[in-house]
Amino acid sequence: VDMWSVGCIFAEIVTRKPLVPGQGEIDQISKIFSMLGTPDESVWPGYSELPAVKKVSFAKLPKGKLKNQFRFLTAAGLGLLEGLLAYDPAQRLSAEDALASAYLSEVPAPIPPELFPSFPARSEGNARGKKGRSPAAPRGVVIPEDESSEVVAGPEFKIRF
Repeated sequence: VDMWSVGCIFAEIVTRKPLVPGQGEIDQISKIFSMLGTPDESVWPGYSELPAVKKVSFAKLPKGKLKNQFRFLTAAGLGLLEGLLAYDPAQRLSAEDALASAYLSEVPAPIPPELFPSFPARSEGNARGKKGRSPAAPRGVVIPEDESSEVVAGPEFKIRF
């Protein structure tokens, strides 16, 4: 399992937006370095020997913006995110370690898996793999207006309140 990607997805779920929406490789790497700090040998042994690092130089940015960007996470949630986004793959959390994170035991507790929706929803009566169709919106419905009601109208509808 690519745990770096799990960290990115976790961050995107809690913020509901892309974590590092770069416009190309260099832009994306710059955004990552801006968020996590520029890596060096102290956080990623062997970093300076990576082929791309020898070809491109990046500004030395400090670590610590992740905490500011995710202030709403508990200490355990921030620890999980930092562990998933560790530069050094040897220091990055494993799937097993991530699942043992205290963050996943905090209140509110997750709902039991049997309460998760099924896809497609069982309530729609569709068997897996069959494409259901939503009913068409009503057309040409005319609701008589009277003076005591408020009417909202669009190109093909009227609603009386």
